[in-house]
Amino acid sequence: RGLVRDPEVGCESPIEHKHRKLARSLHRAVIDRELKPDVQERKQIDALLQAPWDWADLTGAKMNAEQRELLWRYRFALTKDKKALVKFLTCVDWTDKQEVAQAVDLIGEWEQQVTLDVNDALQLLSANFGHARVSDAAVKCLSKADDGELVDYLLQLVQSVRYEASGKDEDSLLNFLIGRALENQEIANYLHWYVHCQQLV
Repeated sequence: RGLVRDPEVGCESPIEHKHRKLARSLHRAVIDRELKPDVQERKQIDALLQAPWDWADLTGAKMNAEQRELLWRYRFALTKDKKALVKFLTCVDWTDKQEVAQAVDLIGEWEQQVTLDVNDALQLLSANFGHARVSDAAVKCLSKADDGELVDYLLQLVQSVRYEASGKDEDSLLNFLIGRALENQEIANYLHWYVHCQQLV
């Protein structure tokens, strides 16, 4: 007896894919802006946001489709919660221009309402968020960190430079690091050796 392997097991259903695209269309954004989660949905969202972050899973793959759709549906209501931004961005299909446009607009709303933690900024600089606007949000957050805090995270920041999509932009991570190094000799020394070790020059 032989088993026949079905190559489509585990693949997304085309019907579910089409449904997701329709549910996330720009037309829904007007309606979704007014949506507020009920008590049960709020509990589910809180559980998702309080779940420990898995650095090995920055793609959000460990969230099931229902959980990702829940965060997407209430994306506007979540802009007041600083812990929601990174997890929301893992739900975005970065190959879909409409979703990316909505996500970019929402990043601005998050920035106006909350201040991200440095830890969240580091997550935004990972390879999974290679979009320039995401990187800019992270750099804005990092610009508020003092020199001592920046030194603590400097190695991770140097490693993140390779994932940056906006290397030539004046708000880029690389330019931010160089600017801070020009103001602080300790940062300059660490930056030199970290860059040398990463062979980014």
